[in-house]
Formats: sequence, structure tokens, C-alpha cells
Amino acid sequence: MIDNFNIRDSNWDPSIQYHSIHMEDLMFIADSLDLELAMLINLGPTRFADNQQGFNSVLDLVFMNPNNSGFNKHTLNPDICLPSDHVPLIIEVGIKEENIDYTFQAIKKDSEEEEAFIKDIVKDIRNINTSRLKNQADIQRCTITLSTTFKDAWSIHSTTKRITKHSKEWWNKQCTMCINKYHETGNINSWKAFKLVI
Repeated sequence: MIDNFNIRDSNWDPSIQYHSIHMEDLMFIADSLDLELAMLINLGPTRFADNQQGFNSVLDLVFMNPNNSGFNKHTLNPDICLPSDHVPLIIEVGIKEENIDYTFQAIKKDSEEEEAFIKDIVKDIRNINTSRLKNQADIQRCTITLSTTFKDAWSIHSTTKRITKHSKEWWNKQCTMCINKYHETGNINSWKAFKLVI
């Protein structure tokens, strides 16, 4: 949680000799999120006064989970504040890499499974009796039967596929052929051909 909180308080600004009435509210909110005030490596004002009568202050704060590797490691960089009167806060946040898998059902195009799927649907649709559709309830029953036909055929013939961070939708048979040839022969030209494909 990073922001210009516009709260002057002695907890984070040594030039202030008092506690703000808003400080406790801010600390309560941070605590409810399991965050703590992170301290700067190079202490200094985060906002420069825009006139001679004003004074520099610490208004921009960083709250983090104390278990994060970036805790208490952020810095001020007054050299790049440009026209702003606020100093940029620079922080590196450690993010644990996670492999989140997503799954979906699919039938490969032009496969035996696709052919069987279509055959089952055609057969089941032919078996639906539509000769006695007299009212809305009859049409509803027919529609449910049709829906069940597709659902059952899909469940039988589709397979579960996984999408991971390693999934490559651009991979095709030509890629497989090139990489296999390179593995078999060690021929650098096969590797170059593979690089051209991708």
C-alpha cells in the first residue's frame, strides 16, 4: 500500500514533534491488511515545499507485509522527481513465482475423437421424436434432450487439456519435426529451421 497520505506525524517524519489524529486510523487500516510501515533506507523528505515559507515533509509512505523480501528496502530518488514536488519512491518487491494451471475440455480438430463426437450427435438427434410437438412444454422437453445429447457426447469424447506458463499455442507439427530432427542428428541447420518456425 503506497500513497501520498498527506499525514504529518512524528512516526515517520523526524521534523514533526506531534502525532496526527489521522495516524491511528491509517495504522489500524494497515494492520487489518497485515501490513506494516516500511522504513526508507535513505531518510529524507518525500515532498519539497513549493515556496520559501513552507517546509519539506514526509507524506508518501509505504506499507508492506513484513515477510516480503522488499520490506524496509525502498529508497528515495530526488534526482528524478522532474517537475513534481514529490520524490519518487523506488522499491523492489519479491514476488514468488507460482505455476497456476488452468484446464479446459477440448476435442482435437480432424481427430478420431471429433469424428466419433459428430457421429454420436447425428445418431442421437435422429432419435429425437419431434412428431408430437404440440405446445411449449413439448418444445422445452425436446430442447433439453438436444442439450443433453451435445453434453453427453462432449463428455465422452473430449479430453482435459492444461494451460500452463509453458503452453505455447503457436507450436505445430513443423516445430515438432524440426526439434526432433535436431535432437536426433545434432545438426545445427535443424535448430536454425526451428528458430525460423517460431
